[in-house]
Amino acid sequence: MPFAELSATSNFTFLTGASHPEEYIRHAAALGLSGVAIADVNSVAGIVRAHAAAREIAREVAARQALEARQGPIGPPAPEPAPPDWANCPRLIPAARLVLREGIEITALPMDRGGWASLCRLISLGRQRAVKGTCDLGVADVLAGAAGLYLL
Repeated sequence: MPFAELSATSNFTFLTGASHPEEYIRHAAALGLSGVAIADVNSVAGIVRAHAAAREIAREVAARQALEARQGPIGPPAPEPAPPDWANCPRLIPAARLVLREGIEITALPMDRGGWASLCRLISLGRQRAVKGTCDLGVADVLAGAAGLYLL
């Protein structure tokens, strides 16, 4: 049954996330997850590295599939180093965990490019209002700017 992790916090969320975004993508591929959402607190900073890792995994999956198409799954020994034995590349789902001044935490997942724009606009709005390194968003801000977002 397909499963996607919808709220993984990377080490780009200081003192909270434990793993690098690229590690999350690699572990998701190893576990056979269909997707993983990197959702850092009031930030989309980890998504770029996760995207680069997902592209590399997709390339490695294609190389493994080409190797097995040529030699079969039980053919001659794979060359060293063999591409990893991953069946698929998990879909990277861009996301952010919005921590609001009312104490509510919402994971925001964009539906499309318009949703991505809404998410970036919300984070920018919160960062412009606050001192450096913090974010000041409220429930009213999220409700007004949630076009194109799934809110969990």
